[in-house]
Amino acid sequence: MAITMQGNWTLRVKARNAAYAQRFIVSGAAVGNGVHDGVVDGQVFVCGPQWTLRVQHRPTRGDWCDSALRLGLPQVSEGLVLVDLGANDGGLDDDYDDLVLACSLPASECDHLVYGDVTVHDGASPFNPRRDDHLVIEAPAQLESLCERHPRFAAIVDRLYPGLPCAEHDITPLVIPTGLPRAAVGLLFRSRDVGPAEPGADEAAAVQRLRTQVRRAPFDGRADKAGGHGLTHADLEVIASIRQHTFRQATVAHPVRAGLRLGFQRYQLSAAEAAGGAHMGKGLREEMGAAMTDDCGRYLFRFRRDRGSPLPRLIIQVLGTGLRPAFETAPYEEVANLRRIDLCIPQRACRQASSTATGATGAGVFEYVGATALTVIGPASGRCYRFGQPGASLWVDQRDRSLLTGIRSLRPLRAA
Repeated sequence: MAITMQGNWTLRVKARNAAYAQRFIVSGAAVGNGVHDGVVDGQVFVCGPQWTLRVQHRPTRGDWCDSALRLGLPQVSEGLVLVDLGANDGGLDDDYDDLVLACSLPASECDHLVYGDVTVHDGASPFNPRRDDHLVIEAPAQLESLCERHPRFAAIVDRLYPGLPCAEHDITPLVIPTGLPRAAVGLLFRSRDVGPAEPGADEAAAVQRLRTQVRRAPFDGRADKAGGHGLTHADLEVIASIRQHTFRQATVAHPVRAGLRLGFQRYQLSAAEAAGGAHMGKGLREEMGAAMTDDCGRYLFRFRRDRGSPLPRLIIQVLGTGLRPAFETAPYEEVANLRRIDLCIPQRACRQASSTATGATGAGVFEYVGATALTVIGPASGRCYRFGQPGASLWVDQRDRSLLTGIRSLRPLRAA
C-alpha cells in the first residue's frame, strides 16, 4: 500500500527488524524520487506539493511487494515535528517494525499538520458520533423519525434550514449549534522565520533559524455561530436534551479500510454564514490536497498558510475516483498548527466511495488551464469554486456543469 505526503520532509531509516530485504520508494515529488535502500540511518530529503511513499519487501526467492503501513502519532521535539511510519512485511509476526521510517520537518508557524483515526459508524444515530461541538446531521438528512419524537426540535431545524429535505446529491451536512464554548484543541507554533527547508539543508540549522515556540491552543469562551443567533435559551435547552440523549446511545464503529482517500478544503464562510446564518456549504472552497488512510485507518495531512493570515477553517471529504465526494464533514474552526481530528463516517459513504472507485468516470471534474486563477459561483447550487492556480482541478456539482463547460479556461476531465 502507499500513503500520500505533502511538502518538505526528511525520511530516515530509524529501525529494521526483518529477515527480508527492505526498501522504500518515493514518487511524484520534485526532489527525492526513486528507490532507496532500507539501511538503518540512511536518509533522503523529499519535497513537492504532494507525493507518494511506499515501503516494499522481498521474500526469499520472491519479487518485491508492498508492505502494510502504520502511521504513528505526530509529536514535537527540539523544534522538529516527528512522525514514525512502521511497515509490516507479513512475515512471522504482525509487528509494524520490519522497517521504521522517521519522518521529520522543522516546525514553523505557517505549517499545519492534521491527523487522526477514521472509523465507520452504523448510522444508528442521526448525529455524527465524533462531533461534540455541534449536532451534525449527515446528508442525506434523515429527520422524519427524529422530528416526530421531538416536535420542538423539528421547529428549530425548520427555522435554521427552511425548505428541507435537501437534494439527494447534496452532501452538505446540517449543523445545529449547541451554544457551548469552543474547545481548546491542538498546538500552536510561533516562529521567528517561516520559510520551508531547502533541499539538502541541515535540519539543525533550519531549527535554529526558525526558533519556533510551541504552546497549547488557548481556551475560547465564544460559542460557534452556525445559525445560533436566531435561537432562544429555550431552543438551546431542547438541543442540550437531545444531545445528552444521543450521547447515551451505543454506536458501533470500526476502522476504515486502508487506502481510503480524503480530500481537504480550506473553507471561507459565505456572507450569510459570516452574519450568523446556518451552515449551507456555499462559501469559498480552496482545494489543498488529499491523504490516504493507512492499514489501521489513520491519516496524516500537511499544508501551509500565509504568515499573518487567520487560522484556517477545514472541511474534509471522502473521495472516490474522479474526485467525486461521497461524504463531507461540517467545518472545523481555527485549526491549530498540530491538530488531531478523528473522523467517523457512515457506512453508506464508504460503500459509495468504493463503488465510485470501481466504476465511475470523472466527468464532473474540471481542470483550470488559464494563466492565473479563477473563481466561479455555480448558479444552481450556489457553491463557490476556486481554481487557485493553473492545473488545479475540482469536482463540480452536476447542476453547475453546463455553466462551467462554457468557460474556455476550464476543461472537463474523465478518469482513465
